Amino acid sequence: MSAVLMNRIAQALLFGAWLIIISIEFMSTVVSSQSCNNPTYSNPVTITVNSWVPRTQVTVQIDDTFSGDKAAGLQAGNEKWNNPALVSCSGVSFAGFQQVAIAPEDYEETPPDGRLVWQNDDPENGKNGIVLAEVNSVGRVVAARIKILPTAVNIAQGTYYNYLGTHEVAHTFNLRDCVSTSGCTTGTEPTIMRGHSDGITSSNTFNTDGPKDCDIQKVLAIYCPQTPSPTPPPTPPPTPPQTETDCQSWGWE
Repeated sequence: MSAVLMNRIAQALLFGAWLIIISIEFMSTVVSSQSCNNPTYSNPVTITVNSWVPRTQVTVQIDDTFSGDKAAGLQAGNEKWNNPALVSCSGVSFAGFQQVAIAPEDYEETPPDGRLVWQNDDPENGKNGIVLAEVNSVGRVVAARIKILPTAVNIAQGTYYNYLGTHEVAHTFNLRDCVSTSGCTTGTEPTIMRGHSDGITSSNTFNTDGPKDCDIQKVLAIYCPQTPSPTPPPTPPPTPPQTETDCQSWGWE
């Protein structure tokens, strides 16, 4: 057997193993998260609204006025959305993460399609962040700006910006904040749409682990909805025999 043939066989085996791993991860996520009540969708009627156009290769840029630890946290948290099961299903991925200079007068400019820009600028909503998405005619996200309050401290042992990197991007997948005002008062499902971990009363790995199973399940439902198995029609009962001959032919005595 030639070396070329052996190499091709090895590549085919590796590709097959990769497909099996992706399938197992996809199915285990769906099965384990079927009972997730949270997070909910920002648009629960048409869940594709406020989510990226399928197969968008998103180029991410980060304002170069973020300090090194903040920029690294945003990138790490954002990259967690490159989950293999999600990318395989939606085709949406995030890359680039180049730090760029943004002039003050350019903070309100609309980015080109396929671009996500992290801006070190006041969101002016009384919070630490806001997502400003551009959508197409059917409400799918084509580009976005995410403003982060410049004075927001990288708390929780330097993991808060990891949390922001994952949490804010989740809004571009139509996921809603999991707070009491949105009806998220019950349930114990871990979701990145809840508040961050302080690293003291709860582990800061919550901030750094990216989207949780329930977050992934909700996004998978947008891009790869499961088709329910049709209910088979009932089998009609056999017609009871009417004569002695019928009884004998049915095997009845």
